Amino acid sequence: MTKHYLLETLSNLKVMVVGGHPTLHNTIKTTLNDKKIDWRFIAPNEKARIAEFRRMVDKVDCVIEITAYASHSFQQIVKDAKDLGILVGSCNKKGITEFEKILANLSEEMIRRESETKQ
Repeated sequence: MTKHYLLETLSNLKVMVVGGHPTLHNTIKTTLNDKKIDWRFIAPNEKARIAEFRRMVDKVDCVIEITAYASHSFQQIVKDAKDLGILVGSCNKKGITEFEKILANLSEEMIRRESETKQ
């Protein structure tokens, strides 16, 4: 499958992005704005809202943690997602290219899981 096709499968999904600089958040929204993804961005300076974000985690399709610019206090959100069986990807670089690769990998895994469910 091509990266383009995999990214297309993410249309209309809810994706939580944990960590990452606001500049990267804007780049993600601008670069991937045609995918109709419902983004939930959690910036490192939002520690006071951890409980609110933890309540939202079960309403997303996948979580991507940007470890290059993340607060350790958000690790519980990632753990909650994994415990719920929500797909989690980890991006350790600050650029959009690595982020798109992670998103494509999650897309491929979602397709695989969906096909297994239908069998």
